[in-house]
Amino acid sequence: MKHFISAWSDEDARKILANCKAALPSDGRLILLQSFVPDINEPKTEADGIMPGIFAVQINVATPGGGWRTKKQFQELFESSGFKLEKVIKTTNSLSGMEFSLQ
Repeated sequence: MKHFISAWSDEDARKILANCKAALPSDGRLILLQSFVPDINEPKTEADGIMPGIFAVQINVATPGGGWRTKKQFQELFESSGFKLEKVIKTTNSLSGMEFSLQ
């Protein structure tokens, strides 16, 4: 899933994640590729010069109800939908990955 879930509110995202959960085998994984809005104590610019916070504003304007989230907010969203965070994969650009398994 790449940038897809950002277009949806938490309520709608949980519906999408429920469908993903139903479709995954018990040992399945869900990978989220995303630029994350930085937490207060994190750098505001990624290694490639991208400022994810700026994109978050654009997403909020373009998709009412949606929006980019911090890593912690994505983790909470996925965990409330029955997934468990296995690992966060940092890349050399503004995209990072989060790997989730079924709880």
